[in-house]
Amino acid sequence: MKKEQYDRIVGRRRAAALKRTARAVVALVVVGARFLAPATLYYSPYPPADLLPAFNPLIGAALLPLALPALLSAGSEAGGRGEQAGARSVAHDSL
Repeated sequence: MKKEQYDRIVGRRRAAALKRTARAVVALVVVGARFLAPATLYYSPYPPADLLPAFNPLIGAALLPLALPALLSAGSEAGGRGEQAGARSVAHDSL
């Protein structure tokens, strides 16, 4: 085996050993942190309840009249729209 090939192989082995050592050190730090301070590695996908604003019934009652026209018109026109849509679909099916 030539000296250049030997140096390359030894260099690769040293680099691989260094990577393994670094991974082991990181794993030990994470495991140690888990046992010493378990709250540092805690994760919850749900936000705390403090992020939600408090509901004020007075403001809710003040905003309710803004939705009334949409609610009243949807109830009275629902039958007409349904019949028209049904007539269109029947005519389309007959083609």
